[in-house]
Amino acid sequence: MKRFAATTGASFKPNRRTGNRIQIAVAWLLPLSLVGSYLWVSSNPQLLRRWTTPTEQGSWLIETPADTELLIAEAGKFAPGAENDQESATAIRQLTRSLLTSNVRLRISQRVQKGAAGEWDPGVGEIRIKPEGLQLGLSPLAQILAHEATHVTQSCKGGGIGKNSIPLGIEVDPATTFESQLNSGLYAGHPAGRAIELEAFTAGARPTWAAQLVDHFCSNNRSLTRRQG
Repeated sequence: MKRFAATTGASFKPNRRTGNRIQIAVAWLLPLSLVGSYLWVSSNPQLLRRWTTPTEQGSWLIETPADTELLIAEAGKFAPGAENDQESATAIRQLTRSLLTSNVRLRISQRVQKGAAGEWDPGVGEIRIKPEGLQLGLSPLAQILAHEATHVTQSCKGGGIGKNSIPLGIEVDPATTFESQLNSGLYAGHPAGRAIELEAFTAGARPTWAAQLVDHFCSNNRSLTRRQG
């Protein structure tokens, strides 16, 4: 009867030809992995910009449902009866959900253009809202967020959240409705830029609609892993 036993203490000693093949494989693996990494990063320039953006001390990144609820609670402190403004609270929940599932970051930050309550930065895929925006109460906060979310939607129509905004072509309110805002120094320049802002002001006055616009135009940016329930 033949018996099979495992040997112990033995080690594999590759011959010279095997060793050369391993060295060649390793020599090719490193440059190929570098090329692959370069191609992946170059196809995702927004990720590179996010990695190279300095971390801001004292800012608040809204990235979970818990963050959203704390944001609502904080804004609710600053206006009489605001804690009962369920319509605005619901709109904020809808907007943050739509933005986060479209891979847009939302940050409460002082790093906002002077004279503005919020801004959309397509270069890093981030909406920033000044802390003072929370102090206006739930309804104004919902409108600020909806305004910037409309700019996100305009970027999505322009090719993705990393692109510059282009008009959506939606129905807008008369320009005279937002005359004082449109005539501010923030929007001086070519009428095309003001057209983009008129869309943002119109949808911003209807936060629930702004969330629907994000869902419609930014569907191609949806993430399967980053999900807010």
